[in-house]
Amino acid sequence: MKKIYLIAVVTALCLTSCYSASTYVGNMTPNTPEVKVKTVRHSHFIGGLIGKGKLDAKKYGVGENYKVTHQLSFVDYLLSGITLGIYTPSTSKIYVPANEVQNLNTQSSSNNASSSNGVRMIHKVKDGETIQTIANLYQVSVKDIINWNQLQSIDLETGTPLIIFIK
Repeated sequence: MKKIYLIAVVTALCLTSCYSASTYVGNMTPNTPEVKVKTVRHSHFIGGLIGKGKLDAKKYGVGENYKVTHQLSFVDYLLSGITLGIYTPSTSKIYVPANEVQNLNTQSSSNNASSSNGVRMIHKVKDGETIQTIANLYQVSVKDIINWNQLQSIDLETGTPLIIFIK
């Protein structure tokens, strides 16, 4: 009996993100640097037949280029199963290209006064990226990245989070 519970727990942990689909609109691509604009929680009834219908990303102030990620987690599926499909929750996240973000107020960083002019985001260094390629990607200078992150060296390790301010 303990084995069954252990298998159930391991399966539940493995399925924490059961389903995720992304829709790219306009010039957005999977490699485009992005900023999350909004997270929307949906409540669908009877398998989606009753509910608000399609997500209108335009009402959140996005332009022609954006990405919508729709996700059903393990807990969402569990709730759907418990209610026999009558109630099906899900989550959608709306992203816009980092270079199109304008006029958003953010808190300024204590280590750089000019950072208050842009949107603060975190970039996780990917394999093969250099500080120069990241600076080119976000159209900022290498010196800014070094200042914002108080780096002692320009050598970056994969997975390192970097603070970037996009104007």
